[in-house]
Amino acid sequence: MNLEKLFIVTINEEISLSTYTLKQLMDKLGGNFVQCHRGYIINMNYIEKIHKTENDIYLKGVEIPIPIGRKYKDYIRGKIYEID
Repeated sequence: MNLEKLFIVTINEEISLSTYTLKQLMDKLGGNFVQCHRGYIINMNYIEKIHKTENDIYLKGVEIPIPIGRKYKDYIRGKIYEID
């Protein structure tokens, strides 16, 4: 199994892991975390806005938009309506 490095970015720090796959990490996180792209897991509590035409998510305190993959678009929109 080829494991690539995962980078976890929090408000306070950036952590590098090489012992988990993204799926394994997602299984451990649960709760308010959702996968929005094949390379991104986000905490839904930090969503500031979603740019639907660009398919980007903007998180509080993060300047760079996070992409929403086509595979995850409907799932993310459904989750957003759950918390509204």
